[in-house]
Amino acid sequence: MTSLRAVRSVVLIIVLVLIMGFVRGEWVSPSVQWKGNGHYYQVVHIDGGISWDDAKAAAEAEGGYLATLTSAAENEWLTTTFGGGTPEGFPAYLDGCWIGGYQPPGSAEPDGGWTWVTGEAWNFTNWWPPIEPNNNPDGENAVVLEHGLLPGTGAAWNDLNSSWVRRGYVLEYSADSDGDGVPDDQDACPDEDATGFDADGDGCIDNMPGLIGTVKRLVDEGVINKQLYKSIVSHVTNAAKSAKKENINAVIGQLTALIHEIDAQTTKKISQESAEQVVEYIENIIRWYRSQMP
Repeated sequence: MTSLRAVRSVVLIIVLVLIMGFVRGEWVSPSVQWKGNGHYYQVVHIDGGISWDDAKAAAEAEGGYLATLTSAAENEWLTTTFGGGTPEGFPAYLDGCWIGGYQPPGSAEPDGGWTWVTGEAWNFTNWWPPIEPNNNPDGENAVVLEHGLLPGTGAAWNDLNSSWVRRGYVLEYSADSDGDGVPDDQDACPDEDATGFDADGDGCIDNMPGLIGTVKRLVDEGVINKQLYKSIVSHVTNAAKSAKKENINAVIGQLTALIHEIDAQTTKKISQESAEQVVEYIENIIRWYRSQMP
């Protein structure tokens, strides 16, 4: 019979493997928050390596982006946090990891046009002196952490071709307190889970005041006729009055009638794209009210 101690040993090993992230041929570090911007960071290693292009796609698929190290403090913090030095003094977990710097086609070589995947200002660099960036061989257009450490700023940068394979990448993402897929720093309602009810992606559950605001913006853009706008406001006002009386069936009926009117006026008093956007918003409101029914 297997001893309890043996069982515990097996469980401990499994737990440690899960914690360290050895899954599906990759190693993923724990997620750590930097207080400097409130963002979280993870280091990801891929068996067989990964190109910058694929690393960018992977980071975005995970809801984040390749890390943008926009200051000496951020670069140094990342270096200290994901330490584990090699004999050469380079942080073992960061060596060969892509970050979010890249050079658009047609940029002056070797140091022109560098930018971040997020569009943040390119005000800080940590190139390994004096040889980087060097565009050698030709076509080096992405940033990887390599070469060594620089005093006070941490892991040095190297430029390489974005199609070349390196060890892994550094993932950066914002906190998402309510779990609706909209980062807190972009979420107008960071404590409200708007999953399935957020047509405009602002992190808030779609509601009637928000619908009026959306339609007003589209009127200002010239894609909704003002006469139709007045009719929409009238429908929504009546639906809001029904909501105050807790007459959910009336709310749903009035908003459904509004959808029919918009469908009838599409390409006449409202553009096709705008109609689809507004109808999706209304349908979310209807579904939310239905979810509140006993």
